[in-house]
Amino acid sequence: MATIANLAVNVISNTGSFNKGMSQTRKGLADTNKSVGGFGGKLKGLAGPIAAAAAGLLAFGKVVSGVSQAFEKMDEAAKKALSLGMGAQDLMGLQHAAELAGLSTSQLTSNMQKMQKGIGEALTGVGTAKDAFKRLGIDIEHLATLTPEQQLAKIAEAIKNIENPAERAAAATQIFGRAGMDMLPMLEGGAEAISNSSDEIERLQGKLDQADFDRIQETNDAWTNFKKAVEGVWNQLASLLAPILTTIANILTEIVAWIARAIKGFRDMIEFLSFGLIKYDQYEKAKKKSSEAGLAAAEKERKAAEEAAKAREALEQRGIKLAESLRTPIEKYTDTIKDLDMMLSEGVITWETYERAVKKANDELEKSEEFKKKEIKAIERQAIGIATRGSTAALSAQQKQVRIMERIAQQNKLELEASRKRNHKLDAIKKNTGSVNVVRI
Repeated sequence: MATIANLAVNVISNTGSFNKGMSQTRKGLADTNKSVGGFGGKLKGLAGPIAAAAAGLLAFGKVVSGVSQAFEKMDEAAKKALSLGMGAQDLMGLQHAAELAGLSTSQLTSNMQKMQKGIGEALTGVGTAKDAFKRLGIDIEHLATLTPEQQLAKIAEAIKNIENPAERAAAATQIFGRAGMDMLPMLEGGAEAISNSSDEIERLQGKLDQADFDRIQETNDAWTNFKKAVEGVWNQLASLLAPILTTIANILTEIVAWIARAIKGFRDMIEFLSFGLIKYDQYEKAKKKSSEAGLAAAEKERKAAEEAAKAREALEQRGIKLAESLRTPIEKYTDTIKDLDMMLSEGVITWETYERAVKKANDELEKSEEFKKKEIKAIERQAIGIATRGSTAALSAQQKQVRIMERIAQQNKLELEASRKRNHKLDAIKKNTGSVNVVRI
């Protein structure tokens, strides 16, 4: 009864400002009707009353919300207490003790149900709880005659007296299930702690008897029925508007489907363009790669041709050197004289230079002839020695060497004759061209 009285006082006190604001508003409106000319000033005078009325509305809304929450909480406690077979006020005291121990009200309710199930099974000699009750020294038949809050207090007192924490945990688990460990903070204070929590909640909130909870349940049920009635109105309205909403939904569906198709078409177009750009890019890259490959191949061929030309030139130089090394002194002398005659006839060298060059060529030729003469004498001595020994093979070699010497002698004769003719020619040219200007080298 005390809680309901407190709620009534709160409603009256919080709605007082609302009623006062509304009275002031009505008074201000009456004053406004007296004089139209002072309408602006009257509106300014109404600002205060309107603000007070708005504040009253907000306060009233808070009161309604608080009362609604209180109804729901107490209605829930009453229904859970009924399921546990205990008073709602006693359950609220246990809920307060559970909240102080860190348990929710739903966990407490679940654990109380497991406790009652364990007591029922222990009466029939089954279940795990019977062993725990036996170790705790609790008479199961006496325990079954107590109210749920008394049963919890007795079990808490017995668990408090266990010194070993492991044994306390085992006993709590056997009675309350796996959540028994969470019950230990609430149970370790014993029956006195549970009783103190019940007294404290009564001191803080006042005491409600069963009649109070019955009225709260009736009120909460009435509001539940009202909500269902409102839901019914909405259901009927939904049924009435269903055809219209169906048409609207179909139209919206078509619009959304059209948008989806448009987006898909746009995406396909983007993909097509992207594919074309990718292919074009690939073509350009392939073309560039092919061009680069062609340039590289041409450069490779050019380098190969240059290397082949260099190799050819080097080979030709070697051929020239080889041919030069194989030329006889007579061939060298003849080519030198030809070159000197040509240069002299063209006027690019003087007679002095010509004579010196010819003399040098003759000297070189004579040196080579001396070498040949020495060879001929060596061959003659070898041939005479072999002939003296009377060897047929040696005689044949001697004859061969004689023929060689004859050819060399003939060749020397020809060369000397050519040299004399050349010198004679040079003397004649010198006499006939004494006044000719010749370029000096």
